[in-house]
Amino acid sequence: MFVIKRSVLALSLLMSARPAHASPFAYVPGSNDGNVTVIDTATDAVVDTIDLSTTFLQGAVVSPDGNKVYVTSISTPLVYVI
Repeated sequence: MFVIKRSVLALSLLMSARPAHASPFAYVPGSNDGNVTVIDTATDAVVDTIDLSTTFLQGAVVSPDGNKVYVTSISTPLVYVI
């Protein structure tokens, strides 16, 4: 009886789960060239390259509202906002 209740609970949780909404673009920092490559995740095509004129770009994070991208570099103490 306990196993059946757990299975029903797990199934109801799975059925009520909503898919995550991913951003339509991926922002890939280039460590050697100082560019952030913008990729359309629906087509896997490069749609833009943004030159930040610095090297050792390490990470990129999209703001919750999707309006800004924050990029960090290990060569400077700055956060670049694009």
